[in-house]
Amino acid sequence: MLLPGLEDAARPADKASPVLQLPGTALTFTLRRCSCSRITLSVDKDGSVLVSAPADAALDDVFAMLRKKLDWIAATRALAASPREQHLRLPGTDEEFLLVRCRHKNVRLSVGADGALLVRAPATMPLEDIHAIVRKHLGWIAETRALAAAPRVQTLRLPGTDIDFLLARDRHKSVRLSLMPGGLLLVKAPVAAAMEAIYDALRRNLEWIRNAVSGASPRLRQKRPHRQSPPEVLQLPGSAMAFTLVRDRFKTLRLSVNPGGQVLVKAPVTAALASIYDFVRSQAAWIEKKRALAMQARPHCPFRDGAMVCVLGKARALRVLPPASPPALSEEFLDLPCRTPAAGGEPSETDIRQAYLDWRQRFAEEYLADKLTFLGERARAVLGDRMLPSALTVRSLRGRWGSCRQSGAITLAADLVELPVPLIEHVICHELCHLREMNHGKAFHALLERLSPGDRELRRAIREWCQEHPRD
Repeated sequence: MLLPGLEDAARPADKASPVLQLPGTALTFTLRRCSCSRITLSVDKDGSVLVSAPADAALDDVFAMLRKKLDWIAATRALAASPREQHLRLPGTDEEFLLVRCRHKNVRLSVGADGALLVRAPATMPLEDIHAIVRKHLGWIAETRALAAAPRVQTLRLPGTDIDFLLARDRHKSVRLSLMPGGLLLVKAPVAAAMEAIYDALRRNLEWIRNAVSGASPRLRQKRPHRQSPPEVLQLPGSAMAFTLVRDRFKTLRLSVNPGGQVLVKAPVTAALASIYDFVRSQAAWIEKKRALAMQARPHCPFRDGAMVCVLGKARALRVLPPASPPALSEEFLDLPCRTPAAGGEPSETDIRQAYLDWRQRFAEEYLADKLTFLGERARAVLGDRMLPSALTVRSLRGRWGSCRQSGAITLAADLVELPVPLIEHVICHELCHLREMNHGKAFHALLERLSPGDRELRRAIREWCQEHPRD
């Protein structure tokens, strides 16, 4: 049985592979040196452990890996030694179930459509503990079987009246009434509730039902889709500031400034206009700051000879050259070869833009690969491990600068090379930390702070850059 994703370790060990013992334990294992880039682990059907490690891996690193995986080794050996499936009976009852052993750490119960009980349990859990959990959930099992056996929805009529209703059985403990679109009465009742109890509940609410069906009941509550009120343009009293107000079903006041500098306020339906004005006044400084940033943001610049583009955080002027000319990047200029129309004449804006995107893709692939190699080695030295990315992909990404997969493959945005170099390095360090921690928890941020100090300030700098230089 293999640790997921470590198929390389499945190859048999060489005859010269030594058999070692993990210090402080009774665990023995076969160590095979190979050309792999990381330490991998597998357990054979007979329970023997095989460790494949790079030729230069220290023995202490191998021991550390094994200690980290001791629980996994025990569970895998238990799975190999015990039957994966057993048909059992709960002692003292007639309850039968299928027990399936697995690697999960908790017991999970499910009831099939035919009423058969399936129990999934950890490989190392004693049978007595499994019995205790099943016994604890006998009520839930009976209720689930009753739900499966009984018709979930029935159309019925209240005896002695002309009231038709739809009866739905569920796990709740009370009878609930509501009116469906079209005027049909819906009754939800516990699966074990007797029909007489349901009829009694309907008779007690007969007046409400008749009023609800006729549309006269103030207690009638029907679910409505989430809606917003039409936008309303208002002016803040005592100020020249205008804003657009939209009311919705949320419970808080929210404020945003779009790239054009217009202010949008979203407020609860019940919010008083005075409280909305007070909220906008309290955010006046923030609004002015966002408007100033929006005004400073670079306008759309048509791609033509002399247009400005950002490369590594610096503005460079485009110099459009004939197709046969080599591209060149200097402190002030980007020499960009571009194809000319077949009919002759100057390249169009579309042609120049495509030529720039093609050049940026090639430049990003080379530049980001070099940066990733350099920063990857630095991460190994700083963090004291041997983790390296398995692959790099550079492509267009929307809404993010990079990503890291469980396999160790890293993807970076092609337009990342437009940012200043310190911000590029911070994004790459962010993804390198995901090789160690595939989340954004405390451990991840601790690694990132060691690898790229000043995470909060750098993230703020990236946001401000994006506000001043909107991504295409």
